[in-house]
Amino acid sequence: MIGKRIGKSARERTARGRGKRSMSKLGNKTSDALLVLAGHGNFGRVIAQKMNEIQANKELLPEGVSVRFYMIAEPKEEAREEAKKLGVKVVRDVDELVKEISKTNKKVVAWIATPSSKHITHLEKLAKLHNITIVEKPLTLNERELKDVKRVRNEWAMDLIEEENPAVKTLLDHLKKSGLNVNGGEMEFYRMNSIGIKKLLDPEFRGGIEGGADLDKMVHDAGVAFYLVKNMAGGVKGYKIKGSKVYHYMPADLEGEALLDRWMRKTTKINKNTAVGEGEINAEIRGKGKQKFHVKIVGGWFGVPDEIKSKMNRLAEKIGKDPIWTNPNEVSGYEFPWEELRLFRVKLDTDKGPKEYIGSMLPRGDGFFLFERKGNKWKEIPINEYPADQISRILSSAISAAVGEGELAIDKKTAISSMKTLFKSRRKAENKRKLKSVVLLVKHMARPRKLVSVLRSIKEKKPTKIAARNAVSYINSKVKKK
Repeated sequence: MIGKRIGKSARERTARGRGKRSMSKLGNKTSDALLVLAGHGNFGRVIAQKMNEIQANKELLPEGVSVRFYMIAEPKEEAREEAKKLGVKVVRDVDELVKEISKTNKKVVAWIATPSSKHITHLEKLAKLHNITIVEKPLTLNERELKDVKRVRNEWAMDLIEEENPAVKTLLDHLKKSGLNVNGGEMEFYRMNSIGIKKLLDPEFRGGIEGGADLDKMVHDAGVAFYLVKNMAGGVKGYKIKGSKVYHYMPADLEGEALLDRWMRKTTKINKNTAVGEGEINAEIRGKGKQKFHVKIVGGWFGVPDEIKSKMNRLAEKIGKDPIWTNPNEVSGYEFPWEELRLFRVKLDTDKGPKEYIGSMLPRGDGFFLFERKGNKWKEIPINEYPADQISRILSSAISAAVGEGELAIDKKTAISSMKTLFKSRRKAENKRKLKSVVLLVKHMARPRKLVSVLRSIKEKKPTKIAARNAVSYINSKVKKK
């Protein structure tokens, strides 16, 4: 049975909250809740814009509720000066922000958009304000820090914004209207862009996005998979990692001498902390009704691989829409096509027979779309209209939750499950790689000369160079010198 939707629309949330509310003063303005932002970098600027806009958007606020975008914490001077143009108070760090906000008695909605390595530390500090805190993905780069979030008692969530994606929401709405009982199924997700190529060609761009393709890209689809099962199967009972592959690691430079780790630092080691450039996860998610869903997630930082591109081209011929968005790009004297793909394929076993759907979560190019298989053809399902964009709707739900007029559209259980899935899959891939090394050694035990060669290559860390050079060679096939 299709379960209850997590995120309610702004109108649904505000219907319960009609009536006159008392307003409290802050300076010369009145507000029921304050919006604060930690970090004003690339993504932080996007959140700042949404916070600035939602102040005047009554459609996204509970009736009678007023909010104020109040403060930004940002350590870099240039970013601070830019933030001041928004007319908000700007401080240097999160500690100062917490100190200032604690002086008020307001409800607070905080969004953390600082470097990933600081997310947990900042979450623990901001959560003490008795507020709603949203953390930019990935929640952490360190698996051990997942234990620390258990100490956070107040409501928080990771910004798995694809739960509010129009294609995903339209699919769930369609299944609900159809009255289907879902007994299990399969899901495939493909999410990739060319951010890794840009990082490789432009050293100054190497900061910012961290984690690798798994923690940056696949985390969204892991979240969508859990979200779909939660709604289609009445909840999530558990999950199991079936397999994991690393197609390419993230090289540190064009020389192919080293790789990057999750923190975007050079490394000569291959282990669970080495950044993934392209990879795949296979898992099984179990619903509350014992339904089983086999999930495959493919993600990458190097554009769309040829094999997947061929598959998407065949799909485009059938449905008349191209799921891949391509745009010419130039970095440091190199030209390459920026490619982006965000597609899901869902096959369901239902009480009314098998059902199959394909949807695009990409707003660019041909935009969001959803198709249902009808025999050998695909029938398009019109995408429903939802108020505002995904980030604004999540921000709206956080405000409603903060003032007691609704619930947060995303939840921390999905965040933790998604992160655990990614970390466990990396351990599984690393264990498999080590097993191959052991098999190789055993295989050549009776061949002394070959064994010496194998041992020397391991000692000299040649596997790292081989991995780096393979990735660079792969990337060079996509770029050309201007």
